[in-house]
Amino acid sequence: MSARPSRPARRVLTVVLAVVPLTLCAAVPAAADRGSPAPVRHDPVGNPVPAPIVPGPARVNLTPVTTAVTAPLKGITAPGHDGELFVVDQVRMLWSLDVSNPAAWPVTPQPVLDVSDLTIGPTRRPTSAGSSAPRSRRRSPPTG
Repeated sequence: MSARPSRPARRVLTVVLAVVPLTLCAAVPAAADRGSPAPVRHDPVGNPVPAPIVPGPARVNLTPVTTAVTAPLKGITAPGHDGELFVVDQVRMLWSLDVSNPAAWPVTPQPVLDVSDLTIGPTRRPTSAGSSAPRSRRRSPPTG
């Protein structure tokens, strides 16, 4: 014979196992609330800069060097090449820009390094205008 409890004993055990955890779950938040202060209502912040911002003495004039890059991340000059700006583009290209003559701005960038085939994701392919356009590696489904 197995040592199985009788039916009334199982009912009592089931009720105890169901009621005790529920009672404890209800008691814990009540005990935690006793020691905490009442919730505080905060006023809206409003304007974080209450005084008007007065223009300073510095003046900046921006001139586009090129408009033929997609999404430039960084531009840097190499030591000894002050008239050449290297631009890293998000489309996995390194471009070279001849910035030695400001009268010629904006200039057309020359490709230095193309790593689009070495990475996963959209790539670039030359278009008829000589620039690059995004290309997806995803193939279209066959028709027919």
